[in-house]
Amino acid sequence: MRKACDTYRAIWIAIYLLLAIMLGIILIASITEPQHNLFGWQMAVGTVLGAFALIVVFCLWQRYIPQRVAGNAGIYYGLLILYGMSLYGVSCLGRNMPDSLGDYGQVWTGAAELAGGEGLSQEWYFKIYSNNIKPMLFLSVLFRLSSAMGMKDPFYFVLIFSVLEVVGAAWSAGVLVGDSPEESRRYRIPVLLLFVFLLPIWANTQAFYTDSMSFCIGIMALAGIKLALRTESRGRRLLLLGGTGLLVALGFAIKVTIVIPLIAGFLVLLFCGRIRELLRGKIWIFLLFAAIGSVLSNWWAGSYEITQIAKETSEPVIDWIALGMKGDGSWEGNKEFVLYALQLPTKADKIEYTKAYIWENRREFVNPEHLLQKLRCNFASGSLGAWNYSYYQLKPGNLLYELFSPWGKHFWRSSQFCFCYLFANYLLIFLGAVVSVVFLFQKKGVPVMKKITDLTLLGNIIFLMIWEANNRLLYNQAPMILLCGVLSVRMVLAYLQAAKSN
Repeated sequence: MRKACDTYRAIWIAIYLLLAIMLGIILIASITEPQHNLFGWQMAVGTVLGAFALIVVFCLWQRYIPQRVAGNAGIYYGLLILYGMSLYGVSCLGRNMPDSLGDYGQVWTGAAELAGGEGLSQEWYFKIYSNNIKPMLFLSVLFRLSSAMGMKDPFYFVLIFSVLEVVGAAWSAGVLVGDSPEESRRYRIPVLLLFVFLLPIWANTQAFYTDSMSFCIGIMALAGIKLALRTESRGRRLLLLGGTGLLVALGFAIKVTIVIPLIAGFLVLLFCGRIRELLRGKIWIFLLFAAIGSVLSNWWAGSYEITQIAKETSEPVIDWIALGMKGDGSWEGNKEFVLYALQLPTKADKIEYTKAYIWENRREFVNPEHLLQKLRCNFASGSLGAWNYSYYQLKPGNLLYELFSPWGKHFWRSSQFCFCYLFANYLLIFLGAVVSVVFLFQKKGVPVMKKITDLTLLGNIIFLMIWEANNRLLYNQAPMILLCGVLSVRMVLAYLQAAKSN
């Protein structure tokens, strides 16, 4: 038993060392050679000051805010509703032009055509990028609901669901921030404030594309499972596990990366020897509903002719790995590969060409210079996550345009603020990883949820370093980054408290 515990602890020490090393490289490489709109010394100062400010705020909250205020449900849900209403209003004022936005525009236009009973005018796009068929179909359902309600413009109806996703992610982070219900209630307001200050959420809430469609699902799944295991009511547990399973099936159909936190959670509980707890909690209900939801979504999508056609013509999954093999790993940086692959008529041809391309560039993939370029492109592009996402506003010239459009007067300043804020969270997670290593060497415990969020972040980093490089892919992982930052702050404060006591 003791040997098993030592092995388990050694594994986690190795995981946290790897996480600390990768975050350290991200911070140093991105600050020393910043990308668009960013300046090295300002990034360095802003990152340190931001991390220090977050530590101070949480320290003051922990010490001086009484539980009756911190845990007050009325205050919390009032702030949560206000946050959602603000997101909705900002998205309406800074509304974009979806038909001009590349992939996102194709999904929006295709959904509008299907909802109107028309054929797809850009059928070629979905023949190539079949991964966007299901998101387009889901969006078309919302369009039909909007039309049934007598709304001429579906934007305002669809936006409700996008805002609810963000609010759901913030609420879920509040559920997961504590080991006990009381602890969660104490820290959920600071967690919500972290969401408020992340600018890409304000800029991209209205972008109905895969990253925003899947924004809440990974973190909501963890929250749903946690609440289900905590409840004593069989009916409520069934409802939570079944609903969470269906939600995961929906998310899996939109973006496969939503399963990373679920895999991380399973591995952590496996290492902790708590699989029996999952089995006693009827986790099979979650798995059953997730499987049923996946089968139904595949059947539904398969009933459309475009899905059947795309099976023979679409880009293979390994295409996105090949795309990240050279240079900075981005679409723009690898046009030669992309354009040639697009000319190939069948999926089989594309697979053959892509395999040969990967083998030919296998050494380039591990080239340190390539890895550094890809790292900066993924984690510090300086573009708030997307050049082709949601910044082409219908009415340019207002304050939101100036803040969030690449052509706005203050876009560079918004980018600096955003990335200093993100990097402050990276720095906190780095410090939390170091403290976790110290605690593990001292044979002290690391909270289960912190292990899950840290392993999820590590998985996301590894995925982004293997996949196509695109800072936009970081957007739907923002909730887990913020939660991970909060748990790391608490870990750092626990270490400082222990050091002070000694």
